[in-house]
Amino acid sequence: MGKEGGRPGTWTRLLQLFRAGGKGPAPDAPDRLARVLCVGSGKGGTGKSVLATNLAAVAAQEGLRTVLFDADLGLANAHLLLGVHPRWNLSHVLSGERSIAQVLEPGPGGLALACGGTGVTELAALDEFQLYLLASQIEELRRDHDLVVVDTAAGITPQTMVFLAAAEEVLLVTTRDVTALTDAYAVLKGLTRRKAGARVHIVPNRVADEEEAGRVYERIRDVSIRFLERHPGLAGWIPEDPHVGRSIERRLPVVASFPAAPAAEAFRRLFEAFAPRAAARPVVAAPALIDTASRPPL
Repeated sequence: MGKEGGRPGTWTRLLQLFRAGGKGPAPDAPDRLARVLCVGSGKGGTGKSVLATNLAAVAAQEGLRTVLFDADLGLANAHLLLGVHPRWNLSHVLSGERSIAQVLEPGPGGLALACGGTGVTELAALDEFQLYLLASQIEELRRDHDLVVVDTAAGITPQTMVFLAAAEEVLLVTTRDVTALTDAYAVLKGLTRRKAGARVHIVPNRVADEEEAGRVYERIRDVSIRFLERHPGLAGWIPEDPHVGRSIERRLPVVASFPAAPAAEAFRRLFEAFAPRAAARPVVAAPALIDTASRPPL
């Protein structure tokens, strides 16, 4: 992608924002930047947002300065799961009315929420420069926090793939349903084409037990190895648990409303699996967040 109107293309500008380049931080840059963990799924209804909100809540409970960035732009629902009533959302950031810091809302356990906006149709079709502006806002969040959890929209829309390709790690949520498995593979395939080195981890959700979780994971793993020559990891699994539905009714993460529930324990295990690399890391050691060789077309 070249220049348009004398302005570098989106992916070039993203590189300028996110690449440390091995030369250390700029003089006014922080010593550490937050890690970015993206949560995605192939279709709606897999429990993606429930996982994102609970993972962010656990991180905050563990003392990490955590932001949940709701990137389901225009159809955001993380605020409902957290019991937050946002006055501002990302549309106000794009319009220049508010900075990203000004739209952050406090959530359970001390996490902060950047709401993607509900019913804001213009957020569903952002142009290149608007995507760049959002990327720059995530960069600002990385400067002041330890972990940024991005809850993307389900599917393989260009906007969703931009966020997934930009993340350092991706949690791909699926259920045992054949449609969910098929669509999860489609996301993995699309992401692999755009970013060959993407670090993707499968999370079977709403499964009966570890054995069923293993079967769900193996179905995606086997087809990925066969057709993509990729071996996605198994991040963990979340059991079917009625406490999750009750926590949604309470508008509070299950890790806060029913901390002893099986699902809550599973969310904590999932966080612990990523804890060694979840916290902010030194800027000088930061890899490029965007891979120019595999950037997706916009």
